[in-house]
Amino acid sequence: MLKSHHGLLAILLGPTITLGGCSVVNDPAQRETDLRRLSSLLAQQRAVARAAGPEPHDFDYGQCPEALLGASMEQIEARLGTTRCSKTQPTCVYKFYYSPRTYSGGGEELALTFDETGRVSDVSCYQTQ
Repeated sequence: MLKSHHGLLAILLGPTITLGGCSVVNDPAQRETDLRRLSSLLAQQRAVARAAGPEPHDFDYGQCPEALLGASMEQIEARLGTTRCSKTQPTCVYKFYYSPRTYSGGGEELALTFDETGRVSDVSCYQTQ
């Protein structure tokens, strides 16, 4: 199950645990705070992944960053990295964990869905296993 600000969405991503729902918020200061925090965590995650260590690592992002609603794809990509999203594939996922190839676990993920204007229309937070 995946919980978003639109309610529960049943999707098949393997087993997942809901971390929290998001409500509609338009707070530019909170958006900047969330982007800075997520950017830092993703930089740490990517550094650990490059080192390819033998132990899994989690990078807890805390509350679902609902202030990202309304952010542009350009804002997201500039701070969090390339989303690999497009109008035909409007949802992108950021992993906040590292799992070595020999490990069969998961971790926290953040899915952002963009509308036809290129703005975040849905923020979903979940735990994969």
